[in-house]
Amino acid sequence: MTELAPAQVGVAATPPAVTLRDGWGWFVLSLLAHGYLVFVAALAACALVPLLAGLTGAVVLSSSMEPHISPGDVVLSQPYSTDDPAPLGRVVTFEAPTGSARPGPVLHRVVGVNDDDGSLITRGDANADADSAPLARLDILSTARLLVPWVGLPSYWLKAGLLAPLLVWLVLTAAAIAVEAASVGRGRAQRGDDERPRGPWLPRRASSRDGLWR
Repeated sequence: MTELAPAQVGVAATPPAVTLRDGWGWFVLSLLAHGYLVFVAALAACALVPLLAGLTGAVVLSSSMEPHISPGDVVLSQPYSTDDPAPLGRVVTFEAPTGSARPGPVLHRVVGVNDDDGSLITRGDANADADSAPLARLDILSTARLLVPWVGLPSYWLKAGLLAPLLVWLVLTAAAIAVEAASVGRGRAQRGDDERPRGPWLPRRASSRDGLWR
């Protein structure tokens, strides 16, 4: 007579372990990480794509144009031609005059024209007084066309020696990338489990109706 092994009645499947990536906490965290990365990528695209159209980009390093233009913003400019009309009210880039306290390119607004020689009067929006040296139109390098806020902050922090905010930004960005990667990997694993083919050669899950493993 054939002996049969007794059926295991009432044996239920072991519930999956609850991990950190379960529940509303992880959902909110992954949503914030995804939104942050999309926001950073959008700002970077706004700063880089116009370069294909011939614009040039520069990171603002001083606060002389606040509140409209702040340190860490990126200003996209196009070359200026002397055939163009005087850029009154426009923001222009020019080399700082010899002997300036801060040499290099200057980003200021044209606020007037000198009647005697036609030179331009420039001033930073945050400055009470106009620049001491008049600006010849031949010395204008470019005129600003587009402002992309914040995207140049890492470069500004590095050049200004502000290591604390730079480190915080690096840690935050690395954490967001790690969370996004974990969320994408988990989603692929779940889709793989849902799409796994099932047939008679695979065990059927235990059902509460029969309480048996088959």
